[in-house]
Amino acid sequence: MDEKQTRFYRMTAGQAEEYAVPGEEIKELTRGCERSEFQFLTREPLQADLSEDSGLEFPDFLCRFQIPLISDEFKKVLDGAGVDNLFYKVVMLTDKTIGTQERYWLALPPRIRCLNRSQSTFVEPEATLPKVEKIVINPSKVGNYKIFCIEEVVNRDIIITADLKTTIEEAQLENVFFYPLEG
Repeated sequence: MDEKQTRFYRMTAGQAEEYAVPGEEIKELTRGCERSEFQFLTREPLQADLSEDSGLEFPDFLCRFQIPLISDEFKKVLDGAGVDNLFYKVVMLTDKTIGTQERYWLALPPRIRCLNRSQSTFVEPEATLPKVEKIVINPSKVGNYKIFCIEEVVNRDIIITADLKTTIEEAQLENVFFYPLEG
């Protein structure tokens, strides 16, 4: 696929043993995060201890239990890029063994109906909410969103535009990876 013609990317976080690992407390965000159901989330800060197998480095992007957490620096980048459609909630990650705390943000994108169904491929396509194997976005349905998830499928992939990818790369944020999509 020609990188110059790619308009959308899947954004992910890596896993490394030196990275902080949020504990089980963040699971309380699962219901709201699964389908971007903001009505099940409050803006009240959440306190979460680090897991026992946690590292001590705090990268700019963490994702555990498919719950996207970003650093203050990452949030500044998104704010500066004009991203105004995310649900934010403070999540304080605490390492009780050394007594440190780091502020992260739940940064939850909305789900929108933008999948090009005829060009995408699915696992169990007849399911009410199928899993998509090959994601193809219909750009005419994205509008002005720079970051979003797809409504019509069970996948929880975070999709961003090529312009936002460039902005994030220029900021040299840690632990943010991109995979090109079609469309």
